[in-house]
Amino acid sequence: MLNQINQIMQTIPTAAEKKLQLRTGQLFTGRVTHWYPNQLAQMKLGTITLTARLEAQLEKGKDYWFRVVGMEGVPKLKVLEDIPLHNNKGFETIKPLLTKLGLSPSNTGGPYEQLVQRLIQDNIPFTKQNIVDGGALLHASFAKSIEDSYQILLQMLKHNLPLTKEVFLSLSGLHNDSTLAQSVYALQKGLAQSDDESHIQLKEILQQLVQIGLGKGSTHNLPFKGSLISDLFIQMGLQHERDIVEKAFQPNLKSLLLQYLQNSSPQHGWLQNHAAFILNRLTALQLLSNEEGPILHTIFQIPIMLGGEYRDWTIQWVGKRKKNGEIDEEHCRIIFFLDLEFLQETVIDVQIQTKIVSLIIYNEQQKPLELQAYWHMLLKRNLAVHDYTLSSIQWKNPEEKSTLKKVTTTHDYSTQGVDIRI
Repeated sequence: MLNQINQIMQTIPTAAEKKLQLRTGQLFTGRVTHWYPNQLAQMKLGTITLTARLEAQLEKGKDYWFRVVGMEGVPKLKVLEDIPLHNNKGFETIKPLLTKLGLSPSNTGGPYEQLVQRLIQDNIPFTKQNIVDGGALLHASFAKSIEDSYQILLQMLKHNLPLTKEVFLSLSGLHNDSTLAQSVYALQKGLAQSDDESHIQLKEILQQLVQIGLGKGSTHNLPFKGSLISDLFIQMGLQHERDIVEKAFQPNLKSLLLQYLQNSSPQHGWLQNHAAFILNRLTALQLLSNEEGPILHTIFQIPIMLGGEYRDWTIQWVGKRKKNGEIDEEHCRIIFFLDLEFLQETVIDVQIQTKIVSLIIYNEQQKPLELQAYWHMLLKRNLAVHDYTLSSIQWKNPEEKSTLKKVTTTHDYSTQGVDIRI
């Protein structure tokens, strides 16, 4: 499960990759990489390349600490020259930085130092408040291990998520061995056996998800059809808050779980635990999904029964909304993260352009002979029924998963005029 989540996070564009987002008070490291006339220079700030007008004397190739001190017009950065930045970027660098921020450094590498060191290593900008809030979450130890806590915090900061207990707990649900499927099946079974006649809608929607997981739902006909994905997305409540704002609300799994947790009897504590787990998982998937202009990055899970075990079928869908608001099914990318009975961990990268479909399957097993002889023709026929054309199926080893690149265009700001003043 954890490996799946790491794979998913690698394919999601972070806030820094979508556009230049600076906020007053942010700190990060950077260096001059190229000089231009008229006090202009090409700068490397974290993972971003941009053009700066230099009002400070900087040495080419040397790392410096920068703080955002103004956002009016062209963003203005200040060089923190009194804080040395060693090549190893260890605690010798971090302690004077914490002192400068008015935070008490530890002599043994405490939570503040550890967190800042991770942020430097991952090129993540941060503020003093980020360190304070992150340190509080680390101290509370909501996750099952300190390493999980650091990983969750880094995810939150990379994706500009609020550093709150609620967001942390939602994401921490992704860092354990429990599955959405286990809780969905347990809650559905428990409610079905209960004499309680309330929560009928919750029982019905859970039953629908169970039927889909058993292979009896219509979504198995063509799982990458945008309309079917959109229907499941709405049914599970993954756009619950948006529907409320747009006054297009209809009962969904998330809203019904919220009602259940508010109104259910304390004697059903074990069912409440399953309901809370599902709710936290749905919230985590919402946090990882995003919409940037017309581009949607949607992540959701379908609970399935496979080989007598409850498993999660994780899907990342990337595409555009058409002018009428519908998902464009003819131009999109879908990545399936699966844990299969015999093939085990498998990633399937599906890319669709003008209804032409290409697949890359990542798995450490040898390529099955049946893939070309049987499954290729079967998939080709089934796609043709829906007017899609299968162009290719490739089988690759897991070490080649580095080709699962983020579906985004990384901005190069060096040709955009002056981006910042230093």
